[in-house]
Amino acid sequence: MLGRIPSAQIFALDFSVDKFGPQLPASYSARAHFHKVGLGAKDEYDESPQFFTLSSLMAQNNHSYIDILKIDIEGSEYGGLDAFMDSCDAASIMPIKQVMIERTPLG
Repeated sequence: MLGRIPSAQIFALDFSVDKFGPQLPASYSARAHFHKVGLGAKDEYDESPQFFTLSSLMAQNNHSYIDILKIDIEGSEYGGLDAFMDSCDAASIMPIKQVMIERTPLG
């Protein structure tokens, strides 16, 4: 996406690793932003690792809209997304164009 869309920005959140992998060319690093935090149903500043709601993460990054939100957090996807949808109820708008959820099968 970064190679095809010059205005694209990617924000990645993952508390289990320290940075993007070697697949990200250095030429794209200015438009690829990595944060070692987790998506959660509530803000947990004092925990290690830290978790934040999607609303808080959007505010921290000065975002009012997300084109594509991809979530793969091993079974906790719905807690974080449900909390975000609750916060959107007051505004009657969900500021996300597309949501992709990868869920690991149970068992």
